[in-house]
Amino acid sequence: MELSILMAYAKFRYGVSGYPTLKFFPKGNKAGEDYEGGRDLDDFVAFINEKSGSSRDGKGQLTSKVSYYI
Repeated sequence: MELSILMAYAKFRYGVSGYPTLKFFPKGNKAGEDYEGGRDLDDFVAFINEKSGSSRDGKGQLTSKVSYYI
């Protein structure tokens, strides 16, 4: 499929108007949520941690903020 067709679909379906565009798709949300945070790794990881309820660092390792349930 040509890139121009995919770009047109992304604009129509998800409102993408420029690149890079990041969207988060939580369960049950087919429209997605726009990511409007910073563009460095720490900002992005903080956003993902907040949305997913996790506590990971930029390398994907669990941080000391994680809770353990027995």
